[in-house]
Amino acid sequence: NKEYLNRLLPRISEFLGNQLNLKLHDHKVCIKTYASGLDFLGWIHFPHNRNIRTASKQKIIRKLKGYPMPQTVTSYRGLLNHGNTYKLKKRIGLAE
Repeated sequence: NKEYLNRLLPRISEFLGNQLNLKLHDHKVCIKTYASGLDFLGWIHFPHNRNIRTASKQKIIRKLKGYPMPQTVTSYRGLLNHGNTYKLKKRIGLAE
């Protein structure tokens, strides 16, 4: 219930301030639906899967054009193994 969560925010903020000496950022606290996922470290995390963020995907495609160094290819291959990225790996030639 969104209203319930909004009522809890002041208590959470008070706990963080008193117990942990932390403060919530005024413009970064938002309540979203469970299905919208959580954006963290270049991935959108959902309850049962993980998709790469669009900006991260575009950066990978841009960096792998031409003749990338072998270390770059290996690094991105390792990164892409952590989520649902089969179509992206196939598109850029990293599919196994």
